[in-house]
Amino acid sequence: MRNRSRRTWNEEHRYNRYDATGKLQDTHVVVRRDDTKAVTQRTDVAYHDADGITG
Repeated sequence: MRNRSRRTWNEEHRYNRYDATGKLQDTHVVVRRDDTKAVTQRTDVAYHDADGITG
């Protein structure tokens, strides 16, 4: 995904990790400047299963 921000392009890369049953465990999102490849944002999201309800 590319977003136009302040006259530069940003690239968003998502990396997902799943457990053995195929459930999403966590997502790591990295946003980089397209021209220098410098990381401008890093986000980690962890998902936890509680009695079959993910939230």
